[in-house]
Amino acid sequence: MRTIVSAAAAILLLVGASPARSDVLYRSAQVLEERVGRIELRRAYGTQLQVLLPCKEDPGGCVEESTYDEVLRIDFFSVGQEVKRDSPVATEEPAGTIYLATHFDDEDRAGFGEELERTLRGLPADAFDKPFAGLGPMRAPFDRAALSTRAILPSWACFFADGTRPMTVRFTRHVDGDGLVSAGATRFAQSPTTVCDGIKAATEGAHAEVFRTLSSPSLLREWVVEHADVITLDTRDARWLPERPPGVQLVKQERPSSSSFEGSSQAGDGSLSRATYGAHGWRFDAWAEPISIPVSSLDENAWLHALTVSTVEREFGAHSNEKLVGRTVVLAAYLATVPAAQLTGTSPDGSIPVLPSGHLAIEVEPSVGATPPRIERTAFIEQLIDELDSQGGAVTERVLTWLGRPETGLESEGWLVVICQGGDARYFVPPTKASNQVTNADVFCADLESLLN
Repeated sequence: MRTIVSAAAAILLLVGASPARSDVLYRSAQVLEERVGRIELRRAYGTQLQVLLPCKEDPGGCVEESTYDEVLRIDFFSVGQEVKRDSPVATEEPAGTIYLATHFDDEDRAGFGEELERTLRGLPADAFDKPFAGLGPMRAPFDRAALSTRAILPSWACFFADGTRPMTVRFTRHVDGDGLVSAGATRFAQSPTTVCDGIKAATEGAHAEVFRTLSSPSLLREWVVEHADVITLDTRDARWLPERPPGVQLVKQERPSSSSFEGSSQAGDGSLSRATYGAHGWRFDAWAEPISIPVSSLDENAWLHALTVSTVEREFGAHSNEKLVGRTVVLAAYLATVPAAQLTGTSPDGSIPVLPSGHLAIEVEPSVGATPPRIERTAFIEQLIDELDSQGGAVTERVLTWLGRPETGLESEGWLVVICQGGDARYFVPPTKASNQVTNADVFCADLESLLN
């Protein structure tokens, strides 16, 4: 026969209290903002440019007019966009412009074009946090190997980006008497001629080839749900009978119908909560008044839980950052109101745990020994996340009801459930919806928290 109780709990039921156990139950993330890299490539052909070339007459070079078979303008943009919004807002930031003038033979021009396009298509979105997507001066394909060794005329590359110093590079090649080719590159802090302006003018209005990267998260929100519990149940003396605190009543009666029903009412001043619940041929009537619960009840026949939901936002890119947006801690004490020895087994329909698992689904063979329980994620966790997110981290009455009601798998009348959150405490009388305030919440919740740390 299977028993709905963890293996570790089955042992500790016999020997007394257990040390606190802690697990990460659930981890989920949502992309809030994403970034895409966009490149616009424009070309012009047969362009005359005023360029500075090496010459014997002037050590600084001579300005000559040369016709280049191809000039290019490459504009880089970093595009950010909100994700899953009714009206997404996109922001576009320039990430630099490269002007390029080349003169190759047909074969080398085709080879360079393929290399350039392959490089641009292979850029990741994260690269656009840097000027020119990281393709700065002297980096392939804007280096001597690509622009000098195959060039018929000296190649020119101009680099302009906000926050960086403009730079122009002239790539030359020299063939000596033995036919050996050497490549050279000369950097100019400012363009010595109008070559860059000439490329800009030639490509103005040219058709743009557009390349886009795959999207990459730039802002991520992550939820982490952690759970810890302590067991102080003791089954050694089945004759011991805990008592419900004064002000709490629960009457159980057999009824012929197996249909389910429930109802509840609350006095306007909060002085009394009354509820009824029926299922599996039984009727439960409960009355709950504001009560003080002895902290000693935590040390004897209780199952204590701490549920922590942390919300973290992670920013990626040039200004990577991580910050804790919110943290919600809910403490729950399941106090046995019948001998603990009677709390094992299954409910009448054979499917719902009698031992409280709160938001957990735990089902293992008790004979396994000290193996930790198998914990399954349930829809409750996702509902809790949605509720906390919509309420700014506040735990509402609906969340508290989930923790103390049959929706969590608790249909046994053998428990009194106390929920602590934000300095307040409320108790529930399962399997009904009867609940009320705990008047000594500050002392009770502080002691509960210390036991779970």
